[in-house]
Parts: sequence; structure tokens; C-alpha cells
Amino acid sequence: MLAQRALFAERAGDRLLADQLLADAVEAERRMGLPGLIEVLTTSGTVFADRGEHARAAEALSEALATAAAHGSLDRLARVLEAISGLVAASQPDGCVRLAAAADELRDSLRALPRPSERRRLGTHLQAAKRRLGEAPYAATWSAARTEPLDTILDEGRELLRNLGVVEVEVPAPTSADSLSDREREVVLLVMRGLSNRAIADELVVARKTAEAHIGHILTKLGLTNRVQIATWAYEHGLAPAATDAPADQVT
Repeated sequence: MLAQRALFAERAGDRLLADQLLADAVEAERRMGLPGLIEVLTTSGTVFADRGEHARAAEALSEALATAAAHGSLDRLARVLEAISGLVAASQPDGCVRLAAAADELRDSLRALPRPSERRRLGTHLQAAKRRLGEAPYAATWSAARTEPLDTILDEGRELLRNLGVVEVEVPAPTSADSLSDREREVVLLVMRGLSNRAIADELVVARKTAEAHIGHILTKLGLTNRVQIATWAYEHGLAPAATDAPADQVT
């Protein structure tokens, strides 16, 4: 809601209010964890880029890229790549096209369309890049980028941001079990049993989204990227699930 209010304020020309709302949104999401933080950072980067505040945009998008690459879903990663593509369109048209093509490939694999406003914005930047590169080089660059390994594209995105003067954000290292709340430790034990998010929600008598939020918070606090790593981390730190029959609902 804070991010949406910031967008309304930006459209109304009240940049001071928009900045405050975006800062509040980022702070709130830092406390709550993923995936909201990725969304708010990407929105912030897009707003700053559209203003021409490239350093601020690159700073927000650098953190968004690092967080999405480590913890986020592929559709959120595609959105971050598209935002960076727009940011570098004027200075690096080749990079703009490559990141956009990679994001398009991700979206095709997920059958996930961009938001209409994002599609229009990206289309404007790609048209500008096509004019600078020429029709044939543009097409060749687009085609080649869609087959590049994702890690290569992510490295390119980081390099483009570094060229804008931004220090690369590193994902936090795993922390101790003391950083987890009692409920999060309980969720870790259920993950170790192989329960899916739905089964965890049923076990805890909470909504599925609440269970998913707990998983996101755990990943963020421990600097991990998936459920298997949660289970491995738990075993390494001496946590063990209570003796129980094999779970009926396995991870999907």
C-alpha cells in the first residue's frame, strides 16, 4: 500500500512525498522479509530511473537483483531484469536488449506476462535501443540473449550496475539459530519432515500465505535460497524433528 501511494504521489508531481513513502515501504518490507522487498526495491528503482536519478535507481536495483537472484521467484527476477534494462537503455543499448530478451525468455517459460504499464515502459526503451543499434544487430542480440545461461545474464546485469557506480550487494551469510523466532524454528522442523507449505499451514492451523511468509523470513534470516538448504542448515545446527510417521504430503 505504501508503494502504491508513492506511485500516486509521483504521478501527482509530489516527489518529496513519493520518496518518503518509498523509504517507508522498503523499511517495512525489510522487517517483513521476502518477496515484498524485491517488489518495493524494483518499484523504487523504476521511479528513480524515470526521473533520471540513475545512481539512486542503480542502488535500489542492485539490491533487488541480488535479493531476487538469491531468494526470489523467476517472475520477480524477470521484472528486476526489465527494470535494469530500462535504466541502461540510453547508455548501453546492447545491454538493454540482452537483459530484456533474457527476461522475456523467463516470462515465456513461466507463461507470466508483464504488467501493462511495465510492458509499455519497456517497449519504449527497446524501440530507442533498436534505433541506436539498427534492425539487424537488434534482432541478432535479442535472439542470442534468449539462449544465454541465466548466470551469464545476471553477471552482465551486475556489471552494468557497477558501471553506474554502484557497489554490488552481497547476500547475507547464514546466521545462527538464535536469529529465528520460536514459530520460525517450528516451521524449520516441519520443513525437515518434508511437509509442503499447505501441509505446514494445516499443521500450524494458519493460512497457507502465512506459512509461505514464514518460509520467506527464514530464508532471509539465514541467507539461504531454498527449502533443501533449510533442512541441511537445521541438521548442521543440531535441530531435529520430533519422531513421527512419514508425512503424507511431500514437498511439491
